[in-house]
Amino acid sequence: MTPPGRRNLVLAAMLLVPLVLLAWPMLLGRTLFAGDLLTYTYPLKLQVRRLLLEGEFPLWNPQLGLGRPVLGMIQPGALDPLNALLLLPLPLGIDLFTLVHLPIAALGVRSWLRAIGVSNPLATFGGSLFAFSGPYLSLLVANGTYAWGFAFVPWFLSCFARAAAAPDGPTRLRFSVVAAVLLAWCVLAGDPMSVYFALLCAGPLALATDRARRPAAIATLTVVAAIAGALAAVQLLPAREVVATVRPNGIHFTEASHFALHPLRLLELIWPGCFGSPHTPGWFVHALYDEGTNQPYEPLLPGIYLGLATPLLALSALRRGTRTRIEVALAAVVLGCLLIALGRFTPLWSPYFHFFPGARLFRHSEKYALLAALGVVVLAVRGLPVVAADSARALRVAVAAVAALTLLALVVSARGPAVAVALVGRLGAVSRPVAGAAITGAAWHAAAVAALYALVLALVRRRAHTTEIVQWALAVMIVLDVTVAALPLVLWGRGDLHALTSHPGQTIRRFARDGEAPTRLYRSALLRLEQPGAELPESNALTLKPNLGQEQSLAQLDPYDALPMPREGRFVPVLRARPVRLLQLTSTHFALLLDAQVSPGSGLRTLVHYPDWEASLVEVPGVAPRAFVARRVLPARSETEAERALQRPDFVPAQDAVIEGAAPAENDGHCQIEHYRAAEVVVRCVVRQAGWVVVTDGFFPGWQATVEGRPVAIAPANLALRAVRVPAGPSRIVMRYQPTGLRAGGAVSLLTLAVCALALWRARPKA
Repeated sequence: MTPPGRRNLVLAAMLLVPLVLLAWPMLLGRTLFAGDLLTYTYPLKLQVRRLLLEGEFPLWNPQLGLGRPVLGMIQPGALDPLNALLLLPLPLGIDLFTLVHLPIAALGVRSWLRAIGVSNPLATFGGSLFAFSGPYLSLLVANGTYAWGFAFVPWFLSCFARAAAAPDGPTRLRFSVVAAVLLAWCVLAGDPMSVYFALLCAGPLALATDRARRPAAIATLTVVAAIAGALAAVQLLPAREVVATVRPNGIHFTEASHFALHPLRLLELIWPGCFGSPHTPGWFVHALYDEGTNQPYEPLLPGIYLGLATPLLALSALRRGTRTRIEVALAAVVLGCLLIALGRFTPLWSPYFHFFPGARLFRHSEKYALLAALGVVVLAVRGLPVVAADSARALRVAVAAVAALTLLALVVSARGPAVAVALVGRLGAVSRPVAGAAITGAAWHAAAVAALYALVLALVRRRAHTTEIVQWALAVMIVLDVTVAALPLVLWGRGDLHALTSHPGQTIRRFARDGEAPTRLYRSALLRLEQPGAELPESNALTLKPNLGQEQSLAQLDPYDALPMPREGRFVPVLRARPVRLLQLTSTHFALLLDAQVSPGSGLRTLVHYPDWEASLVEVPGVAPRAFVARRVLPARSETEAERALQRPDFVPAQDAVIEGAAPAENDGHCQIEHYRAAEVVVRCVVRQAGWVVVTDGFFPGWQATVEGRPVAIAPANLALRAVRVPAGPSRIVMRYQPTGLRAGGAVSLLTLAVCALALWRARPKA
């Protein structure tokens, strides 16, 4: 094989071998979904898939609570072009959807490095190093929406770098338009914070260009951001309404401060698995997150390892006499992002959160470590030739690292549990012997990796290889290092996820009375905890957080929800003393309750008893139909009056309705749901006289109604439900969900897309 052929083979292997190693659990029936992704994003993606397969635009999800927006929540990524993969059979489609972001990220970093003048082999090394490193891979597995959006950030930076350096106007225009499309794709993939990160990185890089090109680079960045916003308007305008409804004051400082990277976790940059492998009995990183509540916090970034040599290579790029403006700018980005990722542990966090534009829109300060990791990787790639050119010095550093890490491993081997306690202060649920074994194994792992680096450097130096061979040897070693360290992250996934269903589903279907509408089930929050002594399949189905294992015919009143609806959230404090009434009001026919929650005289009928959990599946009496005529209307001028009316002793949930802005009235009639889809409900009613019809789904901006084809207003009923006024006699009610801003946003996006396509055609290279 010729030298170029061997080089291309090594380059391909550097990308494909880690990808195959990290994908192989899928071949064994496992999945890359874990963490929050397991119980939140995964069910949302399945809902998007289900709606697409049914030919329905993903706008509304009726299976979470009283209903949740899909498009307006951004995170489901309803408009992500890669959703086409979801249409493949399960589990292949959804696993491929996740996996494909690894090569996208790797090739994006490679493209960016090539755009700033890095050679092809080094650029390939940088792409593999970032995509398979701890920060990116752990986000992909644990909270994938962030990784899905961030995969396109390097592609954006590549196009922006080419646009800023373009020799002529048409070339600058082409790359600017593509950069805007990629920036908009970050939003459509479900992560607007990636756009924020892209601009945080591109801004310093624009300022780092030479004085003559700097104004053009800044202007280009401004125009690209504006075009990207217009392209993503179809997503952003509906989302703006949801955010205004759910979080009218933005994210609170206390909540944002909770998500911080503990300073001790920076040890993981050079000490792989310093706190044990994620989500194993020896993983005691939770002990770093107790804020006086005794509640463990699951880190957003389970692993932040970048390879033992990577930080040293990054520092080498900043040596005096060799560093460039780009490297200084990237170093500033890395330092700033690391300080922000530490959140409440640094004095920078409070002023940054309160005063820096856009900072308070996002709550995960820990996620800034991802942008810092990208900067470190690029600096490491720039520093690799510097180190390879002085292999003698590199060997001395490696030998010193071996000595230091071996000494550390010996100390930890002797005093492992004590070292573990000294590091984190307490161990929580992890026993001292387990923590000691985990930290000892990690210490020897670091020493062994350092020894391998030293061995590789010694061999290439002994044979007097060229600088290029030294670069190749180090690059392959580093990629192998991060890939091996990343394996526990992918092994963290479940093997039964795609087949998991709610255990009581068959029982509920025998008693369901809701026709086309999903039957609502309430699962006590206490049942989310793992109960001892239970068989695993039933335990998983009962105790995992709601959303996971839900079937198409079931809806969950108490979902795991990052954006709880304000009116719906008022039910619990208002009806705390009357929990059965809460279930009756919301048409929740069934509940999984602990035996202690089933009080005598409540009227709850036990269908199945689970002695291992001391819990039962019960049927709720007197439940309101999903659509009914309000036989008695109780007026309310405000939410406060509605709350008081719902607590009246004579209130009958299946007949009465508290309607804000209505007059007192009595009526009679009946209703039947004719058609029920996610974003459209059709009801036929017959009433004795003009009155109100209640649909026990959530009241939310964007829902519109017609009665016999005439538009009517939707009023809030029973605090959080929907009601419309109908005339006497038979009538047909149609309720449709169309987010405010969808049409305007769609028009803006389509118009901008057409203009971009025209600009690309006009700026195409001439033959």
